Amino acid sequence: MSTPSDSSVIDASRPDPERFLERPSAAPWLFGIATNLLRHHWRRERRQLRALARSCVDPVVSEADEAVSRVDAARAAPTLARGLASLKRGERDVLLLHVWAELSQAEVAEALELPEGTVRSRLSRARRRMREQISASGQETAGPAGDDIGAKSG
Repeated sequence: MSTPSDSSVIDASRPDPERFLERPSAAPWLFGIATNLLRHHWRRERRQLRALARSCVDPVVSEADEAVSRVDAARAAPTLARGLASLKRGERDVLLLHVWAELSQAEVAEALELPEGTVRSRLSRARRRMREQISASGQETAGPAGDDIGAKSG
């Protein structure tokens, strides 16, 4: 007899949540599922970043973006993708949440359940590594507003 998949157990227990009471604690099982989902996401993200670094084509960019921004982004994309792919997972997560999702350091710490000091140190290391990657490519490290990579208060 085969063991049901995690998703089939979750689907089956939605109408009857009392089924989870049979387990001493569902937390380890749920954390295992979450870990597997995150691993799949990180693998897919790593493959996409490597493909972007090779092809210079970002599948997320829409046709509605301004042409100048697309040209600048296309020129910087391989370098940024290589830099992001080279970061440790924790550093990349902190940098992307802070810069792309525009979360404050306190919000990043809360989202990742880390101390703020850890977020600050990971963000500092990620910025330094990205600057090194960009400098090695001969591109500038300042953003459009003159801000350095991910440099904003909070």
